[in-house]
Amino acid sequence: AHWGHDLTAALGRWPAIVVVGLISVALAAASYYLLEQPIQRRARSWSARPAGAVTVIPGA
Repeated sequence: AHWGHDLTAALGRWPAIVVVGLISVALAAASYYLLEQPIQRRARSWSARPAGAVTVIPGA
C-alpha cells in the first residue's frame, strides 16, 4: 500500500515501514477473529447435521 510521503517524512523510512506493518497485522488479526472465526464455527455446525436431514419450518 502507498501511504504517501507525509508519513515517511513525519516518522522516517524504517519507522513508517514498521507502523504500516503493525497496522497490517492488526487488521489481519481483527479480520480473522471478527469475521473468519464466526463463519468457520457456523460452517462446522452446519456440517454436523446428518446427511439427508430435513429442516421443518412450522406454518410454512
